[in-house]
Amino acid sequence: MLRIINAIILVRILTQTEYGLYRQYYLLFDTAIMFFWMGLSSSMLYFIPRLSKEQSKPFLSQTLILSSVAGIVSFVAILCAQRPIGIYLNAEITRHLFPFAAFVGFTVSSYFFENLLIAEGKTIFSVVFSFLYYGLIFFCTILIATTTKNASVIFYVLMPLAVVRYLLVVIYSVAKYGFT
Repeated sequence: MLRIINAIILVRILTQTEYGLYRQYYLLFDTAIMFFWMGLSSSMLYFIPRLSKEQSKPFLSQTLILSSVAGIVSFVAILCAQRPIGIYLNAEITRHLFPFAAFVGFTVSSYFFENLLIAEGKTIFSVVFSFLYYGLIFFCTILIATTTKNASVIFYVLMPLAVVRYLLVVIYSVAKYGFT
C-alpha cells in the first residue's frame, strides 16, 4: 500500500527521467528479491510452530546463515552485473550501484523476519515492525526525493536502514534462540 502511495507522490516530485530511473531501481530490486530470497522464510511458517524451541534452533540458524549468504550473493551479483545493467537498463544506475546493491543484499538477508514473527505467534509485532520499517523507507524516500530531486541518492539513505534492520534481525534471533 505504501509503495502505491509512494509512487503517486514521487511521480509528482521527480522529473519523468528521474522517476523512470527510480522505477528501474525497483525493477532490479523486485527481481533480486524474488531470485535470491528463494522462498526461505516460507518454510518457517510450516516448521517453527511444529518444533520446540530447542528443535527450532538449528533450523533458524540455518535460515539465518542461508539468508545472509543469499544477501552476500545478491550484493556481489548486482555489482558484477554492472556492465549489463548499464547497457540494457540505464547507465545512470551504475553510477550509484554500490548503495543499491548493499540495500538489496541486507534486505534479502533479513527478509525472513516477518514470517519468523508470524510463525512464533507474534503477528501484531510483525505488522507493527513492518509498518514502522516500510513507513520509514516511505518517509525517507519522499524526503530525499523532495530535497534532492535525484532518484539515485535515495539508496544512500535506504542502505543504512537495511543494515539496521539486518542487525536487529540478527540480535533478535541470537537473543531468542541463543545460537552457538
